[in-house]
Amino acid sequence: MGAAKDGCNLNKDQVAGLMKIMKQETKTEFVNRFMDVPFKSIQGKYSFCNETDKKVLFSLDVGGNEDNDVILSSGWSRNGYAHSIKHIDKIINQGYDLFVFKVRTQYKNGKTIPVGFDKVVEKRNLVLDDDGIYRATPVDYTFFDDSIEAQIRNNANLTETEKYQLVMARRGQGRFRLAVANIEPRCRITGLADMQHLRASHIKPWRVATNSERVDGHNGLMLTPHIDHLFDQGYISFTDEGEVILSGRLDQEAAQVFGIYNGLSAGSFTDKQKVYLAYHRDNILKAV
Repeated sequence: MGAAKDGCNLNKDQVAGLMKIMKQETKTEFVNRFMDVPFKSIQGKYSFCNETDKKVLFSLDVGGNEDNDVILSSGWSRNGYAHSIKHIDKIINQGYDLFVFKVRTQYKNGKTIPVGFDKVVEKRNLVLDDDGIYRATPVDYTFFDDSIEAQIRNNANLTETEKYQLVMARRGQGRFRLAVANIEPRCRITGLADMQHLRASHIKPWRVATNSERVDGHNGLMLTPHIDHLFDQGYISFTDEGEVILSGRLDQEAAQVFGIYNGLSAGSFTDKQKVYLAYHRDNILKAV
């Protein structure tokens, strides 16, 4: 006993610290808990999928850059690339939700070494930029929209007035809001006509629209904030005949609280609005 005691160079506090570390959740345990899927090992993998709940989890390598949102690049040749591309396809084409957690790394001896991770999972949106990089942008596309806005502000071919109106259109304001209000006098779902409580929401999102589409009043609907959220995030859309379409991803309890259902009449649309709505149904409305 004496020899064993003499061989221990740790004091009481250090032993307590080791015990705490041993009891900490490992990254594999953390991923399994969040995804509710028993992955035996996550070695060499950057993404994980739960087919039942339709969610994909990416590990976001932030290194020393807290603002990094790159989850995959078409130029990478890492082992997990093909694996992750399949998960990206599920997000793009099958309506899976994207989540990320941050992994902290250090570059040492020619290798990227994980040194810790954050047990905070964030829901993100997936964007493929012009450089072939897949980004996990904030749900409101802040990063991606900011980069587009910067391009607009630096475009020498646009007048200052044009730049101003395009930037204001991103926020549902300015010329765009006035143009939408002339076509849409009230919320399509609630019928509310008080403009101070309505948002001018793009049908074809600002981030993917052309400059002319960004300020086109036919590319917009006046909606109350909660309906704007459902429409913007693809939980609802509309048929050309003016009937509400509910995504299979919208919780039924939420639909009841909001007072919406499949087939609810929202009125007629202009021919130009129908073109934008076709884009919304094909690209924004979440798949079942």
